[in-house]
Amino acid sequence: NQPEHFRLSSSIGYQNLKWYLSYQPKYNHSIDAGINAIRYEISPGMVRPFGEMSHIAARDMQTEYGLELSAFISDDIEISDRFSVDVGLRYTQYLQLGPSRVFVYDENLPRSPQSIIDTLHYLSGDIVSRYGGLEPRIGMRYSLGQSSSVKLSYNRINQYINLISNTAIMAPVDVWKLADPHLKPLQSDQFALGYFRNFLNNTLETSIEAYYKGMNNAIEYKSGAEIMMNETLEADVINARGYNYGLEFYIRKNSGRLTGWTSYTWSVSQRRTRSSFAQDQINNNTWFPSNYARPHNLVINTTFQASRRWRFGGTFTYNTGRPVTLPELAYVHGGNLLVHYSDRNKYRLPDFHRLDISITLDGNLRTDRRGKGSWTLS
Repeated sequence: NQPEHFRLSSSIGYQNLKWYLSYQPKYNHSIDAGINAIRYEISPGMVRPFGEMSHIAARDMQTEYGLELSAFISDDIEISDRFSVDVGLRYTQYLQLGPSRVFVYDENLPRSPQSIIDTLHYLSGDIVSRYGGLEPRIGMRYSLGQSSSVKLSYNRINQYINLISNTAIMAPVDVWKLADPHLKPLQSDQFALGYFRNFLNNTLETSIEAYYKGMNNAIEYKSGAEIMMNETLEADVINARGYNYGLEFYIRKNSGRLTGWTSYTWSVSQRRTRSSFAQDQINNNTWFPSNYARPHNLVINTTFQASRRWRFGGTFTYNTGRPVTLPELAYVHGGNLLVHYSDRNKYRLPDFHRLDISITLDGNLRTDRRGKGSWTLS
């Protein structure tokens, strides 16, 4: 019960309406179409005093409203016994809605509270900003025989709500943010090529898949940014470019006393800013690992049926430690302790290892019981 104690909360409202139609003129031809409407309501933060002694004043951040409208059509055709194609097209229209207050910044200066030159006010229902675009996709599958196939796909996605994460502080924070006049929606293009093959009468499934994903308008925070309860959040984040690519290996055993699956993914995830202002540059506009860059990811999941009633299970997970920005220097200036941080995501946390094991005793096969169950120790 201290004078600086407070309670911080945030919330997301998400309402979704869909209409879907499927039409199959032939056994090898299927057409799908539909429309979709999503309403967003984000309350970024609310601060309330906590305890009778707290001197913290109540404060609410501006609520954000958005509407996403879309329509799509897709066509799945089996051209032959070996070759099939799935083609689709989706159009999305995003509207940021009032009430809202939008700051206008001097274009000749980096965005900051000091470069605000005007404020625009929008009433409830007014359109604050508008974005939209086409989202094509295509998938092709070619069978090489009864037990193997090759798949190739491409798709584009426009994302109008994004998660902003600041991992450079002691208690990492996440804030959901809608696209607005300053922060454009994330746009990504992904390509994938995979080879799939079954062995031993389809009891062993294997696959290898390569992918590449290019991104525009990925959101990154500036060095020293304040994410929570920031009325000028757009001045502390930047639109950046990014790309991901990797290889995924997968194997599954479906029958026998020993069953399970194993997956391994090797991946690369990079980001880069492009601003001409030094204050808006991360690592001098050079490529750096994203917060989700974990090159190695291994999962082994297995079950051994020792007898009719006894089962043993185990899951092993290994991940490369995620990138992190750490303080490198600390010094006192003017009676204040100042901290100098490393380049963005220069270091990594330790690798993550986890092993879960379980023993299960299943119920017997007596038919005079009204129920059945099992005991599990894990």
